[in-house]
Amino acid sequence: MTEVQRAELNIQKQLSTIKDNKVCADDKLLLNYVNEKQTEYESFSNPEQLFKLEKELKDIAASVSSKEVIAVKTSIDDMRSQPHSRWLSHHNRRNTRAAAVEQALCLTKLEDRGSVLSSSEANPVQESLAAHGWLKIVRKTSAGGIDLAHASHWYKKTLEASKETKQLSTVGIFPC
Repeated sequence: MTEVQRAELNIQKQLSTIKDNKVCADDKLLLNYVNEKQTEYESFSNPEQLFKLEKELKDIAASVSSKEVIAVKTSIDDMRSQPHSRWLSHHNRRNTRAAAVEQALCLTKLEDRGSVLSSSEANPVQESLAAHGWLKIVRKTSAGGIDLAHASHWYKKTLEASKETKQLSTVGIFPC
């Protein structure tokens, strides 16, 4: 197998990995990116362009399949699948929070998704997870991060889960 063939196989595998890690069915950023890179890949004639695209896709695949993204997606699923309480409003708030977190993650740049929880500066995903109650109150530290002492249990639970979750393997699919 030549280097060019190996790169082509890796590109196809990385595109598939990226597509498989969409946050929701309507993850426009991710789907547009995959379509754009697929078109770009089909138009390449220079091996150097191919190798550059392979590296870029490897980085994006690692970001969208990171342990932090997995933890956030698991929390979204947990929010939606918790048993109904006897008060419908509790269930509706969990669904509303899940939708807000999902939307925030969908709007996050692909390259930034891998550090969506570990970012020291608060981002929309962290704020959606950390918000309390109907008013969606989020307390921040003086440095601009989420104040863990006043964050919701969903934020704390997701943060802890991100440290325990294993990252999906995207590195070294076809060794050099």
